[in-house]
Amino acid sequence: VFFPFLAFFVGFAYFVFPNLNKIHPTWLIPFIEEKLPWAYRYESLLQVIQNWSVSLYYLIAELWGSVTISLLFWGFCNEVSSVKESQDIYPLYGVGGQIALIISGIIISRMATMPASCPPGVDCFSLSLRRLMNTLGGCGLAFAGIFWFMNRFFINNPKIYPPGDIVTPSNAKGPTPTPTGEADKTAPVKEEKRNNRKTKLGVRATFRLLASSSYIQNLAMMLVCFGASLNIVEVVWKILLREYYTDRNALTNFYGVYSTLSGVATMGLMLLNRWIVKKRGFRTSALITPVVLSSTGLLFFLCLLGRGGWGGPLTPLLSTIPLDFLVWVGAIQNIFSKSARYALLDQCKEWAYLPLGQELKSKGKAAIDLVGIPFGESVASLVQQFIIVQMGHLLPATPWLALTLTITTAVWLKSTVQLSRQYHNMLECGEEECDGQDGAKGVTPLIAATG
Repeated sequence: VFFPFLAFFVGFAYFVFPNLNKIHPTWLIPFIEEKLPWAYRYESLLQVIQNWSVSLYYLIAELWGSVTISLLFWGFCNEVSSVKESQDIYPLYGVGGQIALIISGIIISRMATMPASCPPGVDCFSLSLRRLMNTLGGCGLAFAGIFWFMNRFFINNPKIYPPGDIVTPSNAKGPTPTPTGEADKTAPVKEEKRNNRKTKLGVRATFRLLASSSYIQNLAMMLVCFGASLNIVEVVWKILLREYYTDRNALTNFYGVYSTLSGVATMGLMLLNRWIVKKRGFRTSALITPVVLSSTGLLFFLCLLGRGGWGGPLTPLLSTIPLDFLVWVGAIQNIFSKSARYALLDQCKEWAYLPLGQELKSKGKAAIDLVGIPFGESVASLVQQFIIVQMGHLLPATPWLALTLTITTAVWLKSTVQLSRQYHNMLECGEEECDGQDGAKGVTPLIAATG
């Protein structure tokens, strides 16, 4: 799973990007618009088809985050961590990841400013892209080597990880030490042997799993709503970003600064999250992300009302807001939203997996991580495509986007509150009382429902 991603990214930089004019059907859009005059409404879709290799690169890059970070890395963390350990260890995992984000932002900015010294006759942006992909390939190989080393000399070493180590508290007969903000309580826990067998889930089984339990549904809905909410705001922000930065290297440099600031903000929130979880509990930690995203997103849309003439009596004032100010308001919104996701939402999601049985944890994680956020982004993209077809551009539809964001956030908040209640119920009841996976007494075990 891992190496095909690396091969694609490096191959794109060396073989695909230098030959875009040869492999892209640049004649497609003019030809279709000449034959079908009304096709201009679907120009965005036609651009995706015409620039198919860049579109494919974007899709693979989206999957890269879901597969390597959410599924592989956090799945590995769940395999070797218990609920008791997660309260102290998981924030440290995240801090390490944000240090990497800060370093990568500095590298991106450095690569973007190199073209001033590139040789004459050389495509400077293509040179920067190859250097970035070389760095990515080297880091990927190092990642794979460390993973192999840990499995070879640590994880499978019975002296370090005895076969009877506790993996999950799913067999607990009483309250378990958890990040609930309450005093730790002790209870006898049955030991569960480590299960290294990988589970596979088809499309039909995935949706059957999601439909069989309100616990899994609420967890999935949190990620779906996050993906939809962030996409609604982020796409509009990137439209303004491309309008402001006309030079590709200047835009790349901005993204480097943006990545560095995101890493700093996320690291600060992760350090603060340990206090939030201990003092305020799981629910407060999980609710911060939707509150931050919705409040900053609505503020961003408010600043945009002047450009679409929707500001009412405030239109003269809002229309004077400069473009660079709007770009940075959107950047701050995006930084805060993604920081809250990585520092708070992701860790709450991982904690929510821990009370589940080993098989359900593996199946549920694979289903939710690959369907949750991408599905939400897809729904938001379909809404935006419909708006573009009807109105020609997203900016005139700012009020409707703000309304969509409000509704999505309301669903998100409801799912979070319900999941928090179920999570605490699962940790407070024993195997006889809580024999299902919904955090309620007397429900059918989910493993049986998934077959």
